[in-house]
Amino acid sequence: MRILVGAAWFATVLGSASLADDTHPIDPSGPAHQISDHITAGKPGTHSEVTVEIEIHIVETPTGALAFFPQALHVERGTTARITFENETGRMHEVFLGSHHEVAEQRDWRAHRPETPINALGFIAVAPHSSAELVWTFSDLEAADFVCLQPGHFSAGLRGLVIVDDHS
Repeated sequence: MRILVGAAWFATVLGSASLADDTHPIDPSGPAHQISDHITAGKPGTHSEVTVEIEIHIVETPTGALAFFPQALHVERGTTARITFENETGRMHEVFLGSHHEVAEQRDWRAHRPETPINALGFIAVAPHSSAELVWTFSDLEAADFVCLQPGHFSAGLRGLVIVDDHS
């Protein structure tokens, strides 16, 4: 099954979505899974568990804005998806999929360590004009964010939302 989402639908969803922002102070000293009250967006899946294939394009507009297309997805709880990120830009991207809390923590960590390689569950690097794949099983969390952790890319528009529920 391939996921296709209409532009009007995800514009509506993004208008009301709560994505990670700079208002939540995060301790950048450790990974998200070490936080005691931490809620995860899921876990890595295996290729044999994949039930849905999702293709997300990373694009740059003529004005320099960056975007994921589609920017919002809807998956059923427990789904294992193969998510392929197609980088159509000439820039390197660092895509991270996680809960609102995980995304805020990883953004803060990246801001304090811009040159340090990221080694986190839910993270993939996508080289210019290439693709990278993430296999992910979505948990009971109602929503997950996917963002680019490269400096300036989040504010340039590289952020999206996965809605997780029992009725996809």
